[in-house]
Amino acid sequence: MTANNHTKPLFIIGGTFDPIHFGHLRMAVEVQERFPEAEVAFLPCGQPGHREPPIATAWQRLAMVQRALEHFPGFTLLTDELDGPGPHYTVATATRLRQRYPNRAIVWVIGNDASGGIHRWRGAEQLPSLIHLLCCLRPNYPIPTAEGFNRVQCALLTTRPYGQMAWLELPALDISSTLIRERVKMGRNILGLAPESVCHYIEHYQIYRQTEPTGNQRN
Repeated sequence: MTANNHTKPLFIIGGTFDPIHFGHLRMAVEVQERFPEAEVAFLPCGQPGHREPPIATAWQRLAMVQRALEHFPGFTLLTDELDGPGPHYTVATATRLRQRYPNRAIVWVIGNDASGGIHRWRGAEQLPSLIHLLCCLRPNYPIPTAEGFNRVQCALLTTRPYGQMAWLELPALDISSTLIRERVKMGRNILGLAPESVCHYIEHYQIYRQTEPTGNQRN
């Protein structure tokens, strides 16, 4: 699903979402409040290229994101990385989006944990000609740098289609997908860490009770 107005800046929150939780959603809310004129979209990754395969299938993770976004109607969902075989890399998705929206500001939103490894991403040298970066930092974290991007203040981030990097300080939420998976594996309650509909979905399909990826079946 995409917005009708393709001239709006597009802010993309990507990830495996294994599972999606309130930390992801809070980040999106903060971005939306800071850039009310923009479209904020979630982009689930089917098969990531830089890390171990997720435990939940791509379709289970998509279903969990869909359930989470039912409570946040202001956000949209992109499924570009769920179509076709993986692995999926940011540079390939960013290239497709740039071809689709040649003059639109496209902003990849990343956490401070990911920002230090941008130089190791496949095709990292191409990214400044495709997208902007917005680093969401925890308080008192150093401001990262990324080669090829011009560092600007947030207010200037959407003044051109690509090539700039800004940062946004966020309140820390001590929630992670790893924490949720570990709690489920131990049989502990996860309510309050993710939307209730996501928690019920995990319980219904017994996701994360096992430690190996569950294949590509759809639920």
